[in-house]
Amino acid sequence: MVSRAPASHELAEQLNQAVRCIRQCENLREIAAALSSSTASFCQMAAVFSIAGQTVRSERIWGLDGSAPSAVIEFPLAEAAAFRTAVDSQDPVIAMSSPGELSRTVSEALGRPSDHCVWLLPMVVRNRTVALLYAAGVAQTAPLELLAQAAALRLESLSTRATPANLVAISPGSLV
Repeated sequence: MVSRAPASHELAEQLNQAVRCIRQCENLREIAAALSSSTASFCQMAAVFSIAGQTVRSERIWGLDGSAPSAVIEFPLAEAAAFRTAVDSQDPVIAMSSPGELSRTVSEALGRPSDHCVWLLPMVVRNRTVALLYAAGVAQTAPLELLAQAAALRLESLSTRATPANLVAISPGSLV
């Protein structure tokens, strides 16, 4: 019988280091950078998208054929059913990689993963989805969900450091 202890210990250590890194971040861009280095073991390609009103915008993309698109991806939330569902439900969503689910903009820029599925993991701050972790070619979903939740907790922590005037409406822009 093969022991799972070494693998479990390695996973725990990897997640511990990722959460420590996320806890040191000061904004969404830094969190996206931390996620880019910590999610590589769990998926082939990932991105962080911010949600500002009805607009979705890429903050960072990694694992895309060894390089990231040079242009920022931006599209209306209404054009992507899966993004809308993840934002509204505040729950993880698994979606088919199609223009109807992800928007034509995302489908063209990021391509179609080999398994034709993507995960959208919301980062919720003050009961509002402010960002999504997009993962394709997913090998393990639980660690990705844990990292998205750790990122959301850090964003929540950063939002409480805002001045009283800024607490009226926390926007992703204030966390970027």
